[in-house]
Amino acid sequence: MHWTPKIPRSRGAVSGMALVLLGLWGGLVPFAGPYFGYAYTPARAWTYTPGRLWLEVLPAAGVVVSGVMVLATRSRLIALAGGVLGAVGATWFIVGRAVSELWNVHGASAAGLPAGAPQVRVLEQIGFFDGLGVACLFLAAFALGRFLVVGVRDVKDLSRRWESAGASHVPAGSAAVPASEPMAMMSGPSLKARLGTRSSRPLIRAVPNAVLLSAIAVLAAASVTVTAWNVGWIGPPLKPRFTSPARAGFVAGSDGRFAITTANFSGRLTERGVLPAGLVFQRAASGAAAISGVPSAGSGGAYSVSVTAASPAGRPVSQTLTIVVDEVPRLIASKTSQWGIVFDHMTFRITVLGYPVPRIALVGKLPAGLVLKVYGRIATISGKIHLSWLKTLEAGAAIVFAVLTGGSSIVGLLGTAADVGNVGYGTLYSALSITVVASNSSGITKLPLTLRILGPI
Repeated sequence: MHWTPKIPRSRGAVSGMALVLLGLWGGLVPFAGPYFGYAYTPARAWTYTPGRLWLEVLPAAGVVVSGVMVLATRSRLIALAGGVLGAVGATWFIVGRAVSELWNVHGASAAGLPAGAPQVRVLEQIGFFDGLGVACLFLAAFALGRFLVVGVRDVKDLSRRWESAGASHVPAGSAAVPASEPMAMMSGPSLKARLGTRSSRPLIRAVPNAVLLSAIAVLAAASVTVTAWNVGWIGPPLKPRFTSPARAGFVAGSDGRFAITTANFSGRLTERGVLPAGLVFQRAASGAAAISGVPSAGSGGAYSVSVTAASPAGRPVSQTLTIVVDEVPRLIASKTSQWGIVFDHMTFRITVLGYPVPRIALVGKLPAGLVLKVYGRIATISGKIHLSWLKTLEAGAAIVFAVLTGGSSIVGLLGTAADVGNVGYGTLYSALSITVVASNSSGITKLPLTLRILGPI
C-alpha cells in the first residue's frame, strides 16, 4: 500500500471560508458600495466599467474559486492549486491598478478615483484593493503552508493505514509500522525504509516551516509597503489630484451648488476665468471649494474655468472645469404686430435666448414671398409680399376694406374671402396670425406674431 495525497477537509475550512467571503466582498463592493457612500468613480451603483471587470470582478472570482477549492477538496494537489490561484488573485488586487495605466487610454488607473470624503478615501483604497489583496494573499499563503507540509498527523494516519493493511502488503525490504510507534521523523532514510521504493519519491515533499513563514512575511511586508506608498504614508509627497467631475451643471433662475474636491491636497484652491452671472466661487482651507448661486436670466451657455491646486511635489495641478447653464428658451421681438404692403419689403427680427441653443419652428402659413431664416441666435421673417397672398386666404376669412384719405383711414368690414372679386377700388387689408416656437432640452417657448397686410385691388 502506497501513500496518497489525501487530507481531511477540515484542514482548509477556515482559510477557504475566509477566501470565499473576501472574494465576494471584492466582487460586490464596487457595485453596492455607492449605496453607502463607499465607492470609486463612477460612484453609481450597479454600473459596469471595463476597469471594474478587469481589476475587481475577475480577481474576486479567482479568490472565490480558490476558497471553494481549499474548503471542499480532500486532494492535496487540488488544495495547492487553489492556494496558488488565490495568491494570483490577491496579487492582482494589489498591483492591478498600477498595471492598468499601461493600457488605459487616458494614462491613468482604470479603477478610477476614490469618491468619498477625504477621511474615507484611505479606507476605500484599503477595502477595494490594497488591504483586500493583503488579506487574501495572507490567507492563500497560509493555505499553501498548511497543504505543503506533511505533518505528524499525516504520518500517524499513514502508519495506521500500513498497520491495517497487514505485513503481506509491505514491500520487500521495508518493515511494518507498529501503531504505537508513529513515524515522527521526516528525514529521508526513515521515511524511505518504511514506504518502499515508490513511496521514496512522494508527490509532495516537506517544506520547512521557517522558509514558508519567511515567504509569508516577505509577501505581507511587500503588500503593506505598496499600500502605504499608494496612500502617501511613505515615499515622496504625492501630487494633488482632483476627484470631482470636470463638468458642472446649473439651471438659469434656480439655486445650485457644485462641490470641487481633491486628494493629497489641503490648501486653498484658486480659480481663473469668468463665471456665469449670479454664480460665485467659494474657497475652503481643506483642499475643497464650491461654485454656488442662482444663474441670472440670459446667462445660459457653456463657460470654462481653470481651478488650480499648488503642489508640494512639483508644478501646480490644474483642472479645466466646464460650467454649463441650461436655460428655457426666450424669444424677444422688437414688434409682435407689423404692417406690410404688397410688393414692399418687410422684416420681423427675433432674438433667440436659451441654452442649449433652441431649435426654431413656425406654426402657421406665411404669405407668399415671406420666409423664415435663422442665423445663430437671430431669427428673421422677411421678404416681399406677393399679390398672390390673396389666393391663400381660406374661405370665410375676414376681409377689411380701408379707404385712405388724407392720412386717416376709414375701415369697414366688407365680407369674406369669397367676396374678394366684388371689392371695389381701395386697399385690401388682412391680419394673419403665426406662431414662432423655440425648444431645447430645458423647455418650449411660443411667440405669437400678427402680420397686417395692405394690398391694392
